Amino acid sequence: MARLTACFVLSGILLLATGICSGNGQIVEEPFPTNPVTGCLQFRPDGHLPLTWPVPWVFEFLAKLPPLRIISKGDPSLSIAADDNGNVFLAKTNCSDLRQLWVQHFPYPGENRFALVNLAKEYEMRAPMILEDGPYPMKLGKYAPLDVPAYALWTQDTPLLCAGFYKIRSCYKDERLVLDGLHGNVHEGTVVGAYPADHSADNVLWKMEGFLSNHP
Repeated sequence: MARLTACFVLSGILLLATGICSGNGQIVEEPFPTNPVTGCLQFRPDGHLPLTWPVPWVFEFLAKLPPLRIISKGDPSLSIAADDNGNVFLAKTNCSDLRQLWVQHFPYPGENRFALVNLAKEYEMRAPMILEDGPYPMKLGKYAPLDVPAYALWTQDTPLLCAGFYKIRSCYKDERLVLDGLHGNVHEGTVVGAYPADHSADNVLWKMEGFLSNHP
């Protein structure tokens, strides 16, 4: 009986870790509250995300991580966003756009590898396996924080010069893969992917900063 009970408990934990099921609550409120003066997304006084309860315990810590946006060196007015279909692209920075809201999660203590999680959809950014030269658009997959695969992990290169921009490098199979505005583009709508870039052009340089860093 004890063994059977333990199995049920373990199954429940694994189910929670795979994502948020319909009816079990969401990471953020719907609709997300906005500041009546600035129109920007409004966080709690401690800077954390508001929660809609009940929320699975394995996701509570995500809401306590600093809310970030990822901007491009090629055009700091552009931020990485994700749409409902799991596509990743550059969008005009908008302090009320939930699609541009990310957190940086370090799932393995003592390591510098991290996942980039879009809290609007509890998704993660994934790097594809490189099979041949060419651009690889980024797709998002459901985030399970207790079992983060290598293809969802990234590292941050040393920032270049005083501007503080850097490459965000994949941990999956080929370390040449970096986050990239594909085809050398940096404009609104540019598809963001992974590419084995051996240069430091503006389309492969990024900076993670506070979501409201440039807003009141």
